[in-house]
Amino acid sequence: RKISEFLQSPDNEFVKTAIRGLHNWPNMDPLDDLIKLVKNNDNKSIKILALRGYIKILNNFGSYQTPNIIELYKQAINESKNDSEIIMALSGLSGVYTVEAAELVLPYLEDEKLKPEAELALLEILNRARWSKPNEAYDLLLKITQNPSSQDIE
Repeated sequence: RKISEFLQSPDNEFVKTAIRGLHNWPNMDPLDDLIKLVKNNDNKSIKILALRGYIKILNNFGSYQTPNIIELYKQAINESKNDSEIIMALSGLSGVYTVEAAELVLPYLEDEKLKPEAELALLEILNRARWSKPNEAYDLLLKITQNPSSQDIE
């Protein structure tokens, strides 16, 4: 049987095991199945496992710069229900070296719980992206340094 068949099982334990099997998948193929579970399954633990698997796969492959990686991360963030899931997504975004990724991280500088992770992600993104759009990168760096969460960032 295929893992995708177990994702449809009425037995939640089979579904959870299948999701765990997808967490380390060698490509981004399971993303659609995982996000469907996040959106459509009523079981809270299945939703959490599926979202974490989705984010983990994005984190593993985000540096490959697939054309729609920003949209995939937006979807993950929109479905995130707690700070730890958002932190996972922000951490993954730190490997996407575009100004668009930096702009997606930017609003989280306003949340004191998420600010340290957002700052680290922005610094990593801008360290690489600054050469393609130096003016935009500089403006974003100024936002970080105006009120950093750590003296190490100043």
